[in-house]
This record gives sequence, C-alpha cells and structure tokens, in this order.
Amino acid sequence: MASLQLVGIARYSSLVAPRPAPNVSRSTVRSTAVSRITVATPLLALSEVAGAIARQTNDSKLAEKISVFLHAQPWVQFVPLTDALATEAATAAARQRLRGADAVYVALAAQRTLTLVTLDREMLERTKEIVTSVTPTAWLKQHRSSDRPAY
Repeated sequence: MASLQLVGIARYSSLVAPRPAPNVSRSTVRSTAVSRITVATPLLALSEVAGAIARQTNDSKLAEKISVFLHAQPWVQFVPLTDALATEAATAAARQRLRGADAVYVALAAQRTLTLVTLDREMLERTKEIVTSVTPTAWLKQHRSSDRPAY
C-alpha cells in the first residue's frame, strides 16, 4: 500500500445518497482504492456513515450493509477512540470551535501528521493552524497529477 492519508469517510455517504458534490466523493474513494492508498479514519466513521445513509434514504438495511462493506475494506484503517485521541479532539474542538465528531478527525490527522480531506468548509477554515486540510477536488488534482507517468 502507498502513503497513508486521512480522509473524512463519513462524508462518503454520498456514494449512495445524494449529497453535495457526490461525484467528487465517488471519485475520491475510487482513486484512493485504485491507487492503493491507505486511509486512516476514526472508527466512529462507521456509525456516521450508517446514520447519514439511513437518514437520507430511509433504508436502514442499506445503511448497515454499506457500513459493514466499508469496515471490510483493506484500504481503510479504522482507528479507535483512545484516551489520547479523545483528549486531543477535545482540545481541537475547544480551540478551533469544531463539532465533537469533526474534532476527532482533526485530532487523528494532527496526531499522525496526515492530510485531512473534507468537504466541510468550517473544518477547512478552522483547522489550518494544526493540520493540512484540503477538499476532495484538490486532493484528486494532486493525486491524479502525481500518478501520471513522466514522458
């Protein structure tokens, strides 16, 4: 597997349900899997994905099926919420004025010096001091250009 990145997997509920920029999310997931890039994401992403899909589609079986599928993917490394990660997330939530779950993604990126990929404008704006954060579109441009062979 190639480099380890942090991606807001919860935002990938758009793989099934319509959300802002669903094609960008699909492309990001596809590119990540095809490029053999390992994604680190908090374990809580499973419940976020299941909840987002169930709310948007009103289909709890589909939501559970996708959550199980995502959990089985070899390119996703799920990271449990440890005391250290929770403490760092609480600090990020307070200092950057983030929602609790969002702060966990930010804390994981900071803890592991990873890139945070998100569509959340608030996270992009408020986390500049502590992590490198980019949109999926910017991430795709960067990885597509670096994947091209030199002629």
